[in-house]
Amino acid sequence: MTDKTNPQSIPDENTEMKEQQPIIAQMPEPVMESEPQDEKLLQEAEAEEPSVKEFSQKTYYEEPLRLSGRDMAGVILAMVMLTIIGIGGYIWLTPGLSVSGGADHHNHAMQADAGRDHSTGTDEGQTHEAHAQMAAAPAEHSKCAWCGMFADKSMGRVKATFAEGSDGDFDSWGCVFHQAEDTSTSIASAEVVCLDSSLEEPEWLTADSSWFLYKMDERVEGSMPPYIGAWSDRETALERKAVLGGELVDYAGLTEKMNEWLTD
Repeated sequence: MTDKTNPQSIPDENTEMKEQQPIIAQMPEPVMESEPQDEKLLQEAEAEEPSVKEFSQKTYYEEPLRLSGRDMAGVILAMVMLTIIGIGGYIWLTPGLSVSGGADHHNHAMQADAGRDHSTGTDEGQTHEAHAQMAAAPAEHSKCAWCGMFADKSMGRVKATFAEGSDGDFDSWGCVFHQAEDTSTSIASAEVVCLDSSLEEPEWLTADSSWFLYKMDERVEGSMPPYIGAWSDRETALERKAVLGGELVDYAGLTEKMNEWLTD
């Protein structure tokens, strides 16, 4: 029981109210995290990852070196030296060819063969322009009236007279028939060198009484294709066929074959 006469025994209302305050009010306030842990890790990973621009520049691109004037002069000098070496090697490997531009008939034949249409694999692809490049020849040589090669250096040599009265010296039957086609004429008569003779001492045969091997497997020296050999009699030509190949024909058969060859 409270003694009202004793001031100390009278309860203080403020004290009772403080004692009656909830305990939770005295607990410390919880500390809230500013951002989730996963988001923080993601930001750290993004901070460490280089940008696309930095990655491409550092990994895939390097500034090319710039050539100085001395380097460029060295490159030009090297190209000039390689060109000189290539030309010198070609001259050295090509028999009869000299720096002054002289060449023997073998080289002219090789150049003429290079004028063939190799895309079709045929001999018929030659052009008049390719032959014209070989027109220059010493005065002592007889040049082919159609292609300009050395007719007197060919074992397929033909001297032909045409229907309109002109004649010419040719290195092969192909050139004879090309000339006739170009001038819209026909062959009136012809003489041909026997393949068993030589360039130094050629044996001339009358074409219309000779026998021929048309498109032989063996190349005829100095002749343009198709390669054709001539003999005075059928028996000799037939013997040579076993070695040289080709098709055995007389003059009429040769004329027919050559006309077909022109239209192929």
